[in-house]
Amino acid sequence: MRRVLVLLLVAVVAVGAFLFFPRPAGALAANAATIAVFRGDVDAQHSGAAFSPALDGDILAGGDVVRSNQQGRAVLTFFEGSTLSIEPARRFTSRASRGPARAACR
Repeated sequence: MRRVLVLLLVAVVAVGAFLFFPRPAGALAANAATIAVFRGDVDAQHSGAAFSPALDGDILAGGDVVRSNQQGRAVLTFFEGSTLSIEPARRFTSRASRGPARAACR
């Protein structure tokens, strides 16, 4: 009986922690992507914060921005499997969507 109560308590604490601690909603969206930087300077802006150097494996969510300098090249791999090449001197803004991944690139 005591073992059952201990297991029940552990389960309740685990469920409570899962529900209490925030999770990044954008990273779970269908249009989230990881970045791979190949050359030059590529910067990322997460959730409206200041731009900072993008690192291999960074996760981009809806609303995040990626920009490359004159020599910068990167590839975004979306979680559904598609890829997008970021060429030199380009800016990419990921948009949250309910359907397939959508993006705007200038």
